[in-house]
Amino acid sequence: MKPVPRPSARRPALAALAVPFLLLLAACGGGEDGEGATGRCESPDGFSLVPPEGWVASGSDDAPCSRFHPAGADEGDGDSDRPASIAAYIESEPFAHVAGPPPGGTGRATTAIDGLQAVRIAGPAAGDAGERTARYAIDLGPVQPGSARTLVLDAVAGAGATRAEAVRALDATARSLDAPRGGDGREDVVARVGGAGGYRVIAEGRDAQVCLRIPPRGEPRCARTPASGGVATVAFGEPGGRPLGGVTGPRVAEVVVGFGGGTTRTLPVPVDGADAGAFAADVRVSDVEDLILIDREGEVIGRERPGRPGHPGPPDPVGPGVTGPVEEGGFPATGPTALLREVRLGGHDGFDRIVLEFEGDATPSYRISYLDPPVRQDGNGNRVTVDGSAYLEIRLSPASGVDLLDDDARRTYTGPDRLDPDGASVVRELVRTGDFEAQLAWVAGVRGERPFAATLLEDPARVVVDVFAD
Repeated sequence: MKPVPRPSARRPALAALAVPFLLLLAACGGGEDGEGATGRCESPDGFSLVPPEGWVASGSDDAPCSRFHPAGADEGDGDSDRPASIAAYIESEPFAHVAGPPPGGTGRATTAIDGLQAVRIAGPAAGDAGERTARYAIDLGPVQPGSARTLVLDAVAGAGATRAEAVRALDATARSLDAPRGGDGREDVVARVGGAGGYRVIAEGRDAQVCLRIPPRGEPRCARTPASGGVATVAFGEPGGRPLGGVTGPRVAEVVVGFGGGTTRTLPVPVDGADAGAFAADVRVSDVEDLILIDREGEVIGRERPGRPGHPGPPDPVGPGVTGPVEEGGFPATGPTALLREVRLGGHDGFDRIVLEFEGDATPSYRISYLDPPVRQDGNGNRVTVDGSAYLEIRLSPASGVDLLDDDARRTYTGPDRLDPDGASVVRELVRTGDFEAQLAWVAGVRGERPFAATLLEDPARVVVDVFAD
């Protein structure tokens, strides 16, 4: 069956995205009064969805089951006349394009749905029928090489419905997905991380434990099933390594992982054979500072801090502090260019940590030293304002935030050029001052010339700089 465009009055506003193709679903069974389908809706593309309990599926004559709403709710002219509704449709855009937060969006949480990579995004986005409450984007993979399909589920809370009610209905609809999977697809996947160095994490219930593993040959990491509102964590690879794995009690619907430089959110995936969920967050265990546990009502029900049994502790400094210049790797070195992927800045007990993480295995040499003001931009020499009374420059070579070997000059670093401190005590600001001729430069504004330590770590490749408070 050929996809049919959704009627314009039904399409959510999606800036900068191609016009979506409608998810055509053939209903299996109707409601009591013929008002809609209550059973599983089968798609001609091979996947299906089930309306939440007490809900029905509806749509236009040529597009049945493209929308879900509570049984008995007035169809009206739009979602504003209903307590809540969900729209389901296909975007012929890569998952990474659809899964980013829209303007004004908040609370982007990673998860896996039926073994597929997915995100849930909360936050406002004005559409034809009001304000969107939350969205799922689920990577269905290519129909053929070079193509892409992303399933999108949008929930709108109308009059008489709370945000929590709409999100619960959206969660239930998403979790009901039955979709075809590729050669590496399997239902027990609880996390997928794409891109260079990508991996997946699977979970299995074993007696009173849940074991997580990274295929194909990763050793299981097991934890006892925690209390209803609790969490237990495991680490993969070397101690303090990446990623952070976790097992949650049945009350936990979302985990917010706080780490040096920010937070990341994840939705635990129910584990077969265990009254528990499991998750994996793509952060280093040694960077984790706390775990905030949230229930299905959106309420915080627990907070686990470092240092407790079974949980990651605070990181130690990477070395003794110095104030003079530090070089590593024969700066300026030659060889493959290290491509910057992520920059983090966060505070720890007694020091602030700066992390510059790179794609793949290429690692740069570095030179770190305090500069005499003023701070200037590489290439044009323009003066750069950096908050602080001392200026610690981190210069890397060969390194860049752009892959110039790519035909489209792919930007590997898409984060901000200025990072404000997140709990940092002595670093006031971190500013990118250069990406020129295979040298990458960042300058940290510091409260006076404090001692610092630096090192180059692998898996993933990253330069870590600790600036001491005393």
